[in-house]
Amino acid sequence: MGTLLEQLQKLCIGVTEAKNEQEKDVDQLRYVTNKIQQLLCSQEKCRKDMMTKYTDGLSTFLIILEVSTDYQLTLNILGGISELLTSGKRASALASKGAVDILLKVIISASKETPICEEVILLCHTILTKIGAKDRKFCVKARISGALQVTMNMIRNNTTNFRILQTTLPVLKQYSANGNPLRSFIP
Repeated sequence: MGTLLEQLQKLCIGVTEAKNEQEKDVDQLRYVTNKIQQLLCSQEKCRKDMMTKYTDGLSTFLIILEVSTDYQLTLNILGGISELLTSGKRASALASKGAVDILLKVIISASKETPICEEVILLCHTILTKIGAKDRKFCVKARISGALQVTMNMIRNNTTNFRILQTTLPVLKQYSANGNPLRSFIP
């Protein structure tokens, strides 16, 4: 696990310095993030180590998620983060590292792509369901960033799609529990 995270950090530094994702670097990032995701899925020890020993790895995950424009890379990282969230302590750690802000940005950017990256948006909502309550200003951040509007549009456009409603409605509930900015969206 440690060597994969070190490799991920080196690739992350190379990509952020170059500011243009070369195809070879993106392929390597996809491979490494996929391997990390597989380890996180299969071994509880890896999940614990990622949150305790390798906290830089978590920060690297979030940095790559923020700057990535690659669909598969984003899905790999979101899948890894989702696997990490099996306990409340991990959710607090993610919220304290600014994961909420990054996930809201990912939702906005995924909603602007053509066609809309529905899978990315749903995975972000699933993660926000777990960590949104840990951030006191979650609702305000969502409203200011425009993610609240994306969530509302997803619900309006998919009123009969249970899979989408199952992931977006709990986040909408958190938005409304943290203040009442929904008045302007609900007639």
